[in-house]
Amino acid sequence: MTNEPYFEFNGHKSIDKNLYLLNEMELTIPESDLRFDEVDGRQGAIIYDNEREKDIIKTFPMELRKEADKSLFQQVREITHWLKEPKRYSRLLFSEDPDYFYEGIFHSQVRILDRWRDHFDVALPFRCKPVIYRLDGQTVTAHISGRTLENPEPINSLPLIQFRYSGTADATLTINGRQFRILRAAGAGMITIDSELGTAYRDGIANISNAILMQSDGYHVPQLQSGNNTISFTTQITQMMITPRWRSMAI
Repeated sequence: MTNEPYFEFNGHKSIDKNLYLLNEMELTIPESDLRFDEVDGRQGAIIYDNEREKDIIKTFPMELRKEADKSLFQQVREITHWLKEPKRYSRLLFSEDPDYFYEGIFHSQVRILDRWRDHFDVALPFRCKPVIYRLDGQTVTAHISGRTLENPEPINSLPLIQFRYSGTADATLTINGRQFRILRAAGAGMITIDSELGTAYRDGIANISNAILMQSDGYHVPQLQSGNNTISFTTQITQMMITPRWRSMAI
């Protein structure tokens, strides 16, 4: 058992690869995606908010220690294969912040200076989404109409919502007063609304996003605000399951 800090990615911990964290960790606050327009005769710029934060680069300064039965070059090749295999955002955990995880991808070129024969120092950068997710927010919970669900984080979450729809009549899902109408045209079956992807589908294949998410005032996905959220639904909806995906700002 070791108390060494580590990161975990793609099924492996860094210490399992003989990578040890150095005392040079930096925290990065995401940049807001804003546009500043300068206007003649006006003090200060006009600010346009794109209502998003930009990805951050989360860098782990590591020391790669030589294994007895391998060369450092062989170890680097194995580590490269481990980190570069998933070409998508994947779960990235850091032991010093154990209640949360990042969504990151390792894709950049990395240079390693061959200065010593028993170890290499290397900085491993991950491009990460600007939010981190609570591990306990990934738990699927059954929900009864009229109950509240408390978001413990300061920003809205984008939940995964699943339920069975009878198809006998139009149904309504209401979250904090906003109504999502499920039209009969959506068809009976197991409905999934993925707020993060902005999609809705039936039985895992039929895309019915427009039948649920298109409202009179535009295209909207369900969100769970900070604090209490009241969720109710009509009788055509049963077996309601919610994965809340609580999240906070990444650092």
